[in-house]
Amino acid sequence: AIEYFEDIVNSLTKEKLVLWILKDSFIKKQLDYYNEDVFKYNRERETYNSFYHQIQEKPSYISYQFLSKNVFKDYIIGGYNISIINPFEFNSDSSVFKIHNINKRDIENVLLKIGAIETFNELSIERVNEILKLLPDKDLKGNFSQRIYKLAIEHHKNNNEFIPDTDDLLLFAKKGNESDYYINTEVYYSDNITLPKRIIENKAILNLPRRSGEKQISSFF
Repeated sequence: AIEYFEDIVNSLTKEKLVLWILKDSFIKKQLDYYNEDVFKYNRERETYNSFYHQIQEKPSYISYQFLSKNVFKDYIIGGYNISIINPFEFNSDSSVFKIHNINKRDIENVLLKIGAIETFNELSIERVNEILKLLPDKDLKGNFSQRIYKLAIEHHKNNNEFIPDTDDLLLFAKKGNESDYYINTEVYYSDNITLPKRIIENKAILNLPRRSGEKQISSFF
């Protein structure tokens, strides 16, 4: 275990935390599944302590310390180049890495070992909900709305999870010739490509292409 772990982590920026791991060979090794922690066990009918078996590939306690701290929970490496997807900023081009000639691949390897993820599908449903509710304030013109809605629907299809709170959820939609955010209960979506214009011109139509999955969309949003 790392003594005063909480105090150390709380005193460091996220960039310096990763640098600390990369520069400390022992901690770096302990984040691998082949580490120096020893896990011994006896099999049934074996005399206690007369013979033991040892697990070689296992997470270390130090790994547990980092993961349980949730420093990089719901952080997607790359963030799909959409600023609001990640809950905080992390600068892999920071001078703290350049001074020590640390490359991006090594940084990302450490990030994945301490809780970062690679895809939107790995996000918690709570974070998906937060992202959707951030859109009206952070993406006024809806530039990223369609892409995020697609990612959210894919997350739903893969994890079978639903937004925990759809109250006051605003969705970017087109009504007539105007596009804006509308309360979800007023937004419509249909896979039907033959609906007459007179039927849909006064309704807010969700900013998603046809054939995106009407059933999943209606149940998710």
